[in-house]
Amino acid sequence: MSAPFQVIPYEKSDLEGFLREYWNARLGDKPCPPITRIDGRPTIGEQIPNYEFSYNESVISRKSFKGFFNDPCDNENIITSSGSPLRIDKGEDVIIVIGSSLFTEYGLETPAPETPEQLVMQEMDTVKPGHLSVKMNGQQLVPRNNIDSLRVGPTPPFDLVVHQDNLVAEKMEYPLEKGKRYANSSTGGHCLVVRMEQPGEFNVRVDFDGVRSYSNRVEAALLVTDSMTAKT
Repeated sequence: MSAPFQVIPYEKSDLEGFLREYWNARLGDKPCPPITRIDGRPTIGEQIPNYEFSYNESVISRKSFKGFFNDPCDNENIITSSGSPLRIDKGEDVIIVIGSSLFTEYGLETPAPETPEQLVMQEMDTVKPGHLSVKMNGQQLVPRNNIDSLRVGPTPPFDLVVHQDNLVAEKMEYPLEKGKRYANSSTGGHCLVVRMEQPGEFNVRVDFDGVRSYSNRVEAALLVTDSMTAKT
């Protein structure tokens, strides 16, 4: 009998495109969209971080991490084990965003000593094996000593458009302006792709510790079925 799920390799360029769409979905589609599928692909995304200004910081434009932002639209940005499960088909791949970074030219010095891509790379380089964990039904999916296989990006520059009613942009570490287009943005991070081989119920736990006290804690429930069903 085959395993009920397995981590599969992926093309880095494919997931770079995915991360671009992921951030455009978080900031560019709706005031606070549920992140359960990106371009039709089942997705377990990050919690919405809540950053607030700390005026004793050396960089006033940067906010400090204060935990997580409760969704004001009262929908499920994160599909938790206490809420509705993410319904997917047997054989589908689930993309898990363990932790990601986003930089735009906004907030950088002019001329900027570092590009958004370089800043994303710097943040990715701080992540060590003990900083991230993904468990499915209690089984650890992150390679113990090879987290480089999970790295995605930094992406080439892309346009990021913030929805004029978006409620997440102002909670970012570097607040973004609603209704604005940000050219030359870049993103990157650590992702995992899991193929669901058998029907059943699965619990996912994601833990990630990043730079400047940022963390991501997600508990998600998956319901895998033999045939296409209504998807959350």
